[in-house]
Amino acid sequence: MKSRILNKSFKKVLCWIMMTGIIFFTSNVRIGEAKNKKQNINEATIKNPIVLITQAVKKGILDEETALLYKHYALFRPQSLLPEFVVEDPVLIKSGTPLLDETYERWEGLSPSAKKKINSIYEDN
Repeated sequence: MKSRILNKSFKKVLCWIMMTGIIFFTSNVRIGEAKNKKQNINEATIKNPIVLITQAVKKGILDEETALLYKHYALFRPQSLLPEFVVEDPVLIKSGTPLLDETYERWEGLSPSAKKKINSIYEDN
């Protein structure tokens, strides 16, 4: 039922990613040396825009729908993110599959505006 609602371009990208197992990387991946494991985790959190967006939802700064859109921006259009979610030298984002799964599960409840914006990301790529 949900698959009928999804835009054709979004379905094409979703199928392509699931079939090929593509791993998404952000540019300028930098692996820093840290003194302990906790410092590594904290640095990775600060340098991952998706984690920053998720934290903003937990703090009540962003609503779930906007956060979902910003997560797509983080992967495909970082220039569209608000300055507070832009990070210099971001860590690698291992996979976009969890984001696509979340989008698929929530698709029917998204506003037409959010659907249009998410579809436009995939039509442009």
